[in-house]
Amino acid sequence: MVTHIELTEREKTIAGFSGDMIAVMELAFPQDAGSRSLYLEEWVDGSLVGSDILMQGDGEANMTCYLLSDIDKREDGTWSGTTWKMILESDGTKTASGALRTVFPDGKKGGMAMTGIYGETADAGRKKKGDKHADDVGNAPAAGYVLAARCFQFDRNSMESVDCEEMAEDDSMFRKYDYVVLVRLAVDG
Repeated sequence: MVTHIELTEREKTIAGFSGDMIAVMELAFPQDAGSRSLYLEEWVDGSLVGSDILMQGDGEANMTCYLLSDIDKREDGTWSGTTWKMILESDGTKTASGALRTVFPDGKKGGMAMTGIYGETADAGRKKKGDKHADDVGNAPAAGYVLAARCFQFDRNSMESVDCEEMAEDDSMFRKYDYVVLVRLAVDG
């Protein structure tokens, strides 16, 4: 089961010192779940251009995943890319990733940005109410779960909202944006 943990305003303020986006997820895996992996993916104009493994294995049945992200800026204040950090906690042990940086394609300087976090959209609430197994990681969709996403438009004045649940189900969603960086959870078996 993937459960989004809502932060208090105080926690959001404290987290703001580390980045402008924080997501906390409880990940509960059934005993028969196969291997699992967390990926940082980059999409440009609807095409996957890069994928880095953040975590891979078949360890603990339950863990907490903390994701921090920030938009990097150049000296002139324009955006240049993103930075991601992750902490996994299981049985009291915390494992932290180093800072993972992405750079906008072709020297783009940013324009508009939207952030999506799994479980924060209205559709996620409807899915949970309508299907008690909607978030069951043991029955994860083939594409897995998009836990968090940052989406950018470079030359447009408007953007559609980001829905992580829809992104996980339909890769064509990425065509709506010029640049997307996301964290995906994949579960085999």
